[in-house]
Amino acid sequence: MRPKKLADESVTQIVDLLTEGVSLADIARRFDVASDTVLWIALGHSYKHVDRGAYVYVRVDGRTGAANKFAKLDDDQVIELLRMLAAGATCQRVAETFGVSVQTVYSIRDNRTWKHISRTVL
Repeated sequence: MRPKKLADESVTQIVDLLTEGVSLADIARRFDVASDTVLWIALGHSYKHVDRGAYVYVRVDGRTGAANKFAKLDDDQVIELLRMLAAGATCQRVAETFGVSVQTVYSIRDNRTWKHISRTVL
């Protein structure tokens, strides 16, 4: 399948369908794009300029944070990680401290993951 540039209107329709709970695969078929394209839109990694309203991607199984069986951190560790960043530690240093990738630290820092952890407790 060749990469396909979507019009902003199509992306808005995709977000609406995601909000309604339509599967990524079904949306991909409707718009003749790869499922990964729809996933990247859902995650907010592509077509960032298109307004998503209040839409937030949630895993189908609903397990976020430490409830995710693949999580390497728990809530208390994430709070400590955020405190270290707030105190001026580098992402590299924090990643080494907790045994996670620098990208994981960036994602937490930028509120792309572990969103349920209040940033006001710092």
